[in-house]
Parts: sequence; structure tokens; C-alpha cells
Amino acid sequence: MKVESINDIDLLLKTPENVLKLKLAMLASFEIYLRLMYLIINNKKIIIKDFHYKIIEKLEAIVFQENTKQNLCLNLPVGAGKSLIIQYFISWGFARSKNNSFIYTSANDTLIGRLSRETKEIIENEYWQKIFGHRLKKDERARTNWSFEGSANRTGLIAKTIKGAITGLDAGMSDSSSFNGAMIIDDPLDASNVRYELAINEVNEIFDNKLETRKRASNTPTILMSQRLANNDLTGHILKHYAEDWDFVVIPALNEKDESYMEERYPAKKLIKIRETNPFLFYSQYQQAPMLAGGNIIKREWFGFYNTLTDKKLTKLFMTADTAQKTKETNDYSVFCLWALDKSNIYLVDLLRGKWEFVDLLKQSELFWRKWESQVWNNSRRVSSLYIEDKVSGTGLIQSLKVNTRIPVMPIKRDKKDKILRLEEVLDVIASGKVLLPIQSNFNDMFISECEAFTRNDTHKHDDMVDNLIDACIISKEPDLSWI
Repeated sequence: MKVESINDIDLLLKTPENVLKLKLAMLASFEIYLRLMYLIINNKKIIIKDFHYKIIEKLEAIVFQENTKQNLCLNLPVGAGKSLIIQYFISWGFARSKNNSFIYTSANDTLIGRLSRETKEIIENEYWQKIFGHRLKKDERARTNWSFEGSANRTGLIAKTIKGAITGLDAGMSDSSSFNGAMIIDDPLDASNVRYELAINEVNEIFDNKLETRKRASNTPTILMSQRLANNDLTGHILKHYAEDWDFVVIPALNEKDESYMEERYPAKKLIKIRETNPFLFYSQYQQAPMLAGGNIIKREWFGFYNTLTDKKLTKLFMTADTAQKTKETNDYSVFCLWALDKSNIYLVDLLRGKWEFVDLLKQSELFWRKWESQVWNNSRRVSSLYIEDKVSGTGLIQSLKVNTRIPVMPIKRDKKDKILRLEEVLDVIASGKVLLPIQSNFNDMFISECEAFTRNDTHKHDDMVDNLIDACIISKEPDLSWI
């Protein structure tokens, strides 16, 4: 029975005998079901990669209770199509029996809504209805959680955020003689929370104390689909405490030969570049082998050195400032930096660091500006502005400088991104050797040592110079420098 187009399916649906043959073939194989339903929904053939076959095989084994382990963990890189496959998997489960019970949960509310909506679209498709005949309850068709007409009590799909209240439905059924549903966990931790231990631990505790209690039978499977984010993320937690009950499928973005898992979408050259510039991100979310959270991010060997700027065609000179709130020994320093740009590189020219009360902080900022404001560089360039973070002590400094001086102050408004995310946005600039330090300077070792000690889990002592570096790299990416 060869099916190449919807026209072929139309021909099969003309006779009851062929409808039955088509139905039995689709129920017997998730791969056949996936291929045919994708063709029906999208009017084109699905492209199945080698790693997709591994996923399909494992999901089939879970349904047919042929897997050696009860639960399945799928660690996949970005863009692997896991959410699409799981939509078809859930609809396949309901094609096999309208009395299945699925719980689907994720950290992402948008992902939950899309999964529920698109799975319903598969089920409500006229071809699906002709082949399998199970109809959704009319009053539940517009809801995220839904079930089928004539189905057993407490069956269907419930989709909730991992922190939401999962009530009214358990995964699976009390009759455990055959597959009748699953607990499906899709990306349970938001990637932006990876550096927060409390957020990671909260997800792990929800899994232990809530999700595992929502399975109606002891052998109801749990399917976890996730990128790796940290050593102690939910996959790491399961590996540590429950590994004997789990089967693990790990799909790296690059294999041992540096070949991409999807060359047409994520070329190997691009992945290798990410590996070079952002190893923490690469080895966790792409390779599914996260590095230790406390590992260093910025490497000493990334910084270059220069002798003079007299031979450089500079495009901009500017200052950055990161100011501390207090002057106690344990608090951060206040740091001022002078930077120069040309079309290729970022040059650190001068650095001032200290712990000052506000009056002295104001004085030091004026002195640092005056030290360089009259300096005329090649191409008649002068220092253009002083960038200061508009927060806490920085806000007061901005206001005082604007009122009492003629220094062109540029407030930096931070968005909700934390420091790690801002650093990752410019890590390629630093890693590519574009940040150069003056070869004869008394602050180089101090600057490099602080950058090298900077960690993702806030175990570093100070990060004031790192803040200046991030700001300088962000400013260097401003597209239009002609107004300077």
C-alpha cells in the first residue's frame, strides 16, 4: 500500500476494506501514522532524519510495552522537532484509544497552548475523523484541556505549566495491561533560569512531589523531552536518583566527526563557531553534556594587546562606568573605563577602580573625564560620552553630572536580561580576540583575572570590570557611528 499524495489517500478511503487496511497500518506503526498524517495536514512529505528514527522507535516501544525501561528521557538540541513529534504521538495514542489519559506539562505557557491546539487540529481533521472516528466533546473543543465523546471518565488531555495546578486528571489508567496514556514533560525549565539554583531545584521538587504522584498506575510511563541546561537540571536529577527506571536517548548537535545533526538548518560551521565562542551554551543545549555551572566563561587567551593607537583609524572613543552602592570591603568597586573603537577591534585605553562614597565618586568621575577630554586622537577624535548604568548609585551620579558639569552622560537602561544573558550576546566579540589591552599597563592582570574568575553561579567576588566590558562590547555593535 504505497501512498505518495493525498489523492492516494482519497482513493483508499472510497472503500471500507481499504479504510480498514489504512487504519490498521497506521495503528500498528507510529512511523506510518506520522508520515501519513503529516502528509494529510501539510500536503507534503515529512523529512525524517536518522535521529528521528531513534525517537520514533523508542516511542513505539513505550506504547507496545516493549521497552526495557518504563520511562523515556529524550535530550535533543534546539530545532530537533520534538514538540511536533509529540503532537502526532499524542494524537496517535488517541487514534488507538479514546480512553487514553495524557498529562502534558512545560515551563512555557505558549508551548502548552500550541501543543493542545495543534494536536486538536490533527484529531479534528476530516481524514482523521474518517479513519479513526473519535470525536472531541463539543463543549471542550475551544479549551486547552479536552476529551472525547463517549470516553471513560477522567480521560483525555490536560495541559498545564509545570508550576500550575494539575487537577482532575491523572496520566494513564488503572488498567495497566496495555498502554493508555503518559506523563509528558517538555522543557520543564526556562533557559533564562539556568543560573538560578532555586529555579532548578523547584522543578526537581515538583517532579518528585507532584508529577510523579499524578500517574494512575505504577507502570504509567513518563516521557521527558528537554535540552540539557545544567548538570543538576531535571535530566541530571533523574540520572542521579532514578536512572534504573529510565531509558535515555541523547542526540548531540555535532557528532565525533563534527558533522551536524541537521546540516541544512544548523550548519556544522555555525555549530563549531558556537562551540568556540560560547562553550557553556554549546555543550549544554547543543551537545546535551552541560559543563559545571561554576566553570569560567571568559578565557585569558581571548584578550589581545596593542602598543599604540596612533596608527589606528578610530571611529569612536567613549567611557563606561559601573558604580557600586556601598564602600564596604565585601561590596563591588566602582570602575571607569576609557575605550576606543576602530572597524575591527575594541581597545581598552585606561581604567580607574576604587571604593568611594558618593561625593568622592562624583569627584573621581569628573577627574577621569578631565584627564582625557582635551586629548585629540588621530582623525581629530575626542572622547564622545560617558555611559553610566541608570540604577541605584549610577542614577544619582547621572543626575549630578548633568546638573553640575558639561560631561555628555549617556544613561544605560538595563532590560530584564540578567548579566549572564547580556554577556552571552557579546561573547563572540570577546572570544574572537577583538578586545585588546595596552601592552604597557598596570591594570591588565587585574582586569583579565576578574574576567577569568567570572562564573555563571555568582561565586565570583567582583564583576565591576566585567560589567564595563559587556557595555563596551554592546556599544561597539551600534550600527551607526557617523554622528560621533
